[in-house]
Amino acid sequence: MRLNAIIRCHLVFATLVFAISTTATTSHAAQTSRIYHVGNSLSNQTGNEYLQALGAQRGIDVTYGNHIAAGNGLGYMIANPESATGWSPTTYSTALPNNAWDVVTLQTYGDTYDTNKNAIKQMMNLTRQNAANQATKFYIFEDWPQDLEHAGPGSTPVDYSQHWLSIYDANNPSDGVNRLKTWSRGYSDQLMSDLRGAAFNSPVEIKRIRTGEVFYQLDQLAEAGQLGTTTEIEQWYADPYHMGDFGAYASQLTMFAAVYGQNPAGLPAPAGMTPDVAAKVQQTVWNVVTNDPYSGVTVPEPSAFALLGISAVALLRRRSRRAA
Repeated sequence: MRLNAIIRCHLVFATLVFAISTTATTSHAAQTSRIYHVGNSLSNQTGNEYLQALGAQRGIDVTYGNHIAAGNGLGYMIANPESATGWSPTTYSTALPNNAWDVVTLQTYGDTYDTNKNAIKQMMNLTRQNAANQATKFYIFEDWPQDLEHAGPGSTPVDYSQHWLSIYDANNPSDGVNRLKTWSRGYSDQLMSDLRGAAFNSPVEIKRIRTGEVFYQLDQLAEAGQLGTTTEIEQWYADPYHMGDFGAYASQLTMFAAVYGQNPAGLPAPAGMTPDVAAKVQQTVWNVVTNDPYSGVTVPEPSAFALLGISAVALLRRRSRRAA
C-alpha cells in the first residue's frame, strides 16, 4: 500500500514538472498566424517559409507575406514604397492596409534613430488603416552586425563581441564606420526605449526580436570553447552580410521564440549541427528572449508550481499513512 502511494506521489510530481515546462513553452502559442515581414535579405533568410516550417512543428499554421528590398533599410522603403526585389502578396504600401495581419516584423538596417522611428510609425499607421488590424503586433527585427572586416577604427577588422558592445554616435551619422555601429546592443536598446517612450506617442507596445544579442551570447560560448568546433561566431557568416545555415537557424529560432512565446528546444537543426550545439543554440535563444524586457515573453514563476507540487505530494502521503 505504501509503495503504491509513493509511486502515486512521484507520478503527481512528474506530471507537475511536465506541466511547468509545457506552460513555459506553449502559453503564448496560436493555432493560426498571419505575419508580414518588411526588410531585406536578412529577413528573407529568417522569416517566410522558415518561420512557417518551425510553426508547423508546433501545430501553428503560419501564412506569410513580405516586402523585401535587398540591401536597404526602412528609410529607403518609406521613400520608395514600390521598389522591392521581392514581395507577397503585394508591396507593403498595399499589403499592410488591405489585408488582416496578426504580426508585422520591421527590420532595421543602418538607418539613424529618427529615420527608423519615422518609418516604423508610418508603417504602423498604414497597417492600422484596416479595422481588422487594430490588434496587430509589431516586432522590430534586430539583425546582426554587418561587414565586420571594416567595422573597426579606420575601417579595420573587429570581432563580433567587441563590435556588439561598441557605441553609436548619433551626432555623426554620415561616418561609415559609425553607421556600422547601428548594429550594436546600445543602438538597439536606445531605439526600443524611444519607440516605447511617450515621445513616440503610440498606443502600441512594440516588441523586439533580439537576434543580434543571441549571436553575441553564442560568440561568448564559442570563445570559451563551448560551441562545438566553432571558435568565433564569425565562422557562421556565409559572407560579410548573410549567415550560413547555422547562423540562419539561430536567427529563425529567435524570431519563432519571440513571436510565438515558445521555447525552441527540440526543433530540428540543420544538417551538420551536432545535437549538443543545437541544444546550446536553442537554450541561448530562449535565455535571451525571456530576459529581454522588450520581447513580451515571460516564463511563469516556478514557486507557485513548486508549492502546488509539494502540497499534492504531502496530501498523498497523509492519505497513504491513514490507509496504512
